Amino acid sequence: MAKSKYLLSTQKKKRKIILFIVCLVVYALLMGYIILNFVGFCRLNGEEYSVLSFINSTKLLFTPTGFTLPFDFPETLRLMGSVWYIHMTFFLLLMLLFIRRKQDDFHGVEHGSADWASEKDKSLFTDDTGIPCGDGFYVSIGTDSKRKVVKK
Repeated sequence: MAKSKYLLSTQKKKRKIILFIVCLVVYALLMGYIILNFVGFCRLNGEEYSVLSFINSTKLLFTPTGFTLPFDFPETLRLMGSVWYIHMTFFLLLMLLFIRRKQDDFHGVEHGSADWASEKDKSLFTDDTGIPCGDGFYVSIGTDSKRKVVKK
């Protein structure tokens, strides 16, 4: 991107990178807690690891009972590694979300062209009964550019 195109674009890239890292950390913490809860639920109830056990363990996720489940960190890390495909899918989707190319380089920035009014333009559109826009400059209401009253 040319330097003259948009000077604030580097700040946007830094914010995107920080947001990407924050999303990954939040995902890792949340997934770690969910799997830790699942391991504790299975240990407490003597159940095998299964989809039905996982569904039953989600009932205890954010309850006081869920926070008192047995803590088995090595087993949690082993299970997190065994579902690497879920982590990879999340990472790739997040990467696609953050690096996709937007068509509009000036998204969220006002742009266009403006021109100062000439003396002729000022005389065509100025009277002292309209909307004040500047020092001694008013936009007429109810008249066209030739000062004819427009019928409503």
